[in-house]
Amino acid sequence: MSDRRPISLVTAAQDKRLLGATLTLRPRQLALLASLEGPERTHVWAIARQQGKSTLAAMAAVHGCVFRDDLDAILPRGRTRYCLAAAPGQAQASEFVRLCEALIDASPTLRSLATVSRDRIDFALPSGAKSAILAL
Repeated sequence: MSDRRPISLVTAAQDKRLLGATLTLRPRQLALLASLEGPERTHVWAIARQQGKSTLAAMAAVHGCVFRDDLDAILPRGRTRYCLAAAPGQAQASEFVRLCEALIDASPTLRSLATVSRDRIDFALPSGAKSAILAL
């Protein structure tokens, strides 16, 4: 397990060097992201169209893959830790990967960690652990 302090999802979303390089989130969006940090395991959000649902999900996916090294402790060494994103079709899955890629490309901290393909993003983390976003 890493000795570094964990970076919360809300902190990463507001940090221009991490996930917040491309936009400024509204207070309600930040509250939704904060709710993902627990302790609840199931979340149901009623959100209108064009309110940033996909962006929030992309931020949560990238954060989970890069900043949750505590999760690596529950996997056997050498295994890849996955964040799965389910979409109605391949076009939407590819769009989700592109959205995650845009967040990563805008971040000087994350850019060098990721390898992007059409349906997935693989991360080679500084700790040596591997994680990936897989869109289905």
